Amino acid sequence: MNRLHRIGIAGIALMLLAGVWLFFAPFMFGYQPEGSHWVNATRNDLWAGGMLTLVGVVSLLAFAGVTVRELVRRAPAGEPVGAPSEEMSGETSR
Repeated sequence: MNRLHRIGIAGIALMLLAGVWLFFAPFMFGYQPEGSHWVNATRNDLWAGGMLTLVGVVSLLAFAGVTVRELVRRAPAGEPVGAPSEEMSGETSR
C-alpha cells in the first residue's frame, strides 16, 4: 500500500466521521427540541450527515473491492491463496 492509498483511506475515514458527527449533532447539542417537529437545521444535518456517511461507506467498500481484486491479480496462478510456496517449505523439485 503506497502513500496515496493511505491518504485516500484517511480522507474516506474523515468523511465517514464527519457524516456520523453531522447526523447525531442535533441530538447531542440539543438544538432539536425534544418532542417537537424537526427544525430545518435538524433536517439539514440528518440529510447531509446521512449522505456523507453513505458516500463514505460506499467508497470504503469500493476501495476494499479494488484492493482484493488487485491482490488476486498479483497472486501466482495455480496456487491457492495462503498456500506455502516451495521455497518456504524447503522442498525443491529436481
